[in-house]
Amino acid sequence: MYHRLSVFPIFVPPLRDRDNDITLLTGYFAEKNRIKLGGSSIRITPEAIELLNAYSWPGNIRELEHVISRAAVLSRAQRNDSDLILTPVHFSIKKDTNTESKLIEQKDSISLEKTTDLRSATDEFQATLIKKTYLEQQQNWAATARVLQLDTGNLHRLAKRLNLKD
Repeated sequence: MYHRLSVFPIFVPPLRDRDNDITLLTGYFAEKNRIKLGGSSIRITPEAIELLNAYSWPGNIRELEHVISRAAVLSRAQRNDSDLILTPVHFSIKKDTNTESKLIEQKDSISLEKTTDLRSATDEFQATLIKKTYLEQQQNWAATARVLQLDTGNLHRLAKRLNLKD
């Protein structure tokens, strides 16, 4: 059967490339879980939708379905009410920091081309590296310092000097 089907391949883009579909499928799966759990209504907060749209979805639609199901069950257990509200707390996913760090790299590499003196180029390079590492370490300063092989106090002072933290 595979050989017969492979004669005419159909390309289906991954879920991460179909932003509008994530919101529509989330609503569909949420409604499906509302019926299964016997709730009177189900709402998904805008922050939760933003989180779902920011995730890369390596497991595609099936992963999205399982994430929504788990969130609905957690919401039901938390509120013991017929009205379910899904918030980012109910989801076991995090924003894709790789996408954020790629955007930072692209933005900062463009600004490095415009830099003329060594001091500002060095500062921009350090800021870019620290931001990237900080995001990769799930926004943990101590882990960032370990990866960069710096003393934590020195990293904090450097981050303040580069205006990366308050």
